[in-house]
Amino acid sequence: MLDCNKPAANRRHSSDVQQARPKPPGSPVTIHLYVDDVDAFSARAVAAGAKVTMPVADLFRGDRHGQLEDPFGHRWSVATHVRDMSTAEMQGAMAANGQPRLQKVLVVLREY
Repeated sequence: MLDCNKPAANRRHSSDVQQARPKPPGSPVTIHLYVDDVDAFSARAVAAGAKVTMPVADLFRGDRHGQLEDPFGHRWSVATHVRDMSTAEMQGAMAANGQPRLQKVLVVLREY
């Protein structure tokens, strides 16, 4: 569409306006991957230009987990399953980490 209300030198085609708008980075999606070695995977990603958004750490559910953002703005959640845990073990781990609300959610889910 052409803006005819302006002098010819100042007219812009609608496609020019669309191209001038900044595009949001990345994606609204976070990709989650289970990998053999989350620490090595994260180190390779950082060496390739990724930014750590959540450092790799052990979680109450038995996974070692971290989050990254690649140079294009895409978010990656990566984990390695370290060990299987019983419900009681997960509840204990949550309580030890000061996560009583998550502990209550797990109890409700188990009863469901």
